[in-house]
Amino acid sequence: MLWDADPANPLPTLTQHFLLVPIGLVIMAMPLFPGGAGIGELGFGLLYGWFGYPSANGVLCSLVQRVLSWVIGLVGGGLSTRMRPSLERDAGALAEEAAEPEEVAAGGEPGRPAVETSSAS
Repeated sequence: MLWDADPANPLPTLTQHFLLVPIGLVIMAMPLFPGGAGIGELGFGLLYGWFGYPSANGVLCSLVQRVLSWVIGLVGGGLSTRMRPSLERDAGALAEEAAEPEEVAAGGEPGRPAVETSSAS
């Protein structure tokens, strides 16, 4: 359970989160460790502490955000990998369709190359 209704374990309000989260994400983006590992959790813990909330809630918030971003990235990567063959097939069909109007404009029929006629004088 991510939230405890115990009054001794309060959470910041939505308005406070509008201030806490952007600052915490900037702290997470500091290039001290790969992926902000540890720095983000420390930053969120300190920010929650400064606002009078338990630091453990800030660390938990950071970890939940990190896991959610991993899950969304994995789902997107899986969908991209699964859709790639059909996208390549559609791109090939579009390339063939784009070539047809040139042939038709040159006097040919769709699907057949244009035949040039020369007059022998």
